[in-house]
Amino acid sequence: MVWNAAVVWNAAVVWNAAVVWNAAVVWNAAVVWNAAVDDFELAGERPDTVTATNRGDLAATLVHLYRGGPAAELLAAADGYARAIADGMPRYGGRIALVMDQSASMRGYGNREWAVLSQVAALRMVLERVAPGLVVVAAGGSQGRPGGATDLASAVLDAAETRPDVIAVASDGYENVYPGDLARVAAALPGAGIGAPVVFCQAVFGRADDLALRRAASGLPLRTFWHSGDLAGLVLWMLSQVDGPEAGRWVELELRRRLAAFETALEGVPR
Repeated sequence: MVWNAAVVWNAAVVWNAAVVWNAAVVWNAAVVWNAAVDDFELAGERPDTVTATNRGDLAATLVHLYRGGPAAELLAAADGYARAIADGMPRYGGRIALVMDQSASMRGYGNREWAVLSQVAALRMVLERVAPGLVVVAAGGSQGRPGGATDLASAVLDAAETRPDVIAVASDGYENVYPGDLARVAAALPGAGIGAPVVFCQAVFGRADDLALRRAASGLPLRTFWHSGDLAGLVLWMLSQVDGPEAGRWVELELRRRLAAFETALEGVPR
């Protein structure tokens, strides 16, 4: 992405334990980075064996809530976990539109029940804190519970009416109402005067999911997420798709925050 006065860095930073990154960061139209540490990732390790309740504290708490646990206690805990993720991240002054898939498939089944929906709900909670102007458009569902078919295209059209900076579709990837409509709608938006990019945030159960039959719109920018620790990086990726000064300001601040955290963590590493 090219940014204002073309803020570009190519850093070959080598530390004692062979910590190396080469980052090419260009702002305003797109941010490109090649990093051994993805997005300057701050979220820590992931479990080798994935269950519905070990995919991060926020997602696990929401799974327990969907299973019928004590609502007041669990909602308070979830709020605290969402704040912990968002703490320190810059506040975004523009508008993000989140298309939140709440169709029947989002419930899952067996040991995956509620896992995917909990991640999408967790993303919403983090975005509410990072972007106070967040607009949420539901696709399917009723009263916060999953149900019905997946009509992502209609929800994207509703989201576009709010004139957001970016439309983020958070879904498991199944589209069963006029398959292909999402891609066609996204492609047609610029011709209708809607410049906001449409990005696909695909919620999965774990890193090994087979997504061959879950590609609602293959032409859209796509990033998968399955752990609460993925959410801050997902927001960074989402806003890096936006062409505009507010998004450029936000991405620069967030990358600087992550770089500072790495520098602090490395201060205690023997050289």
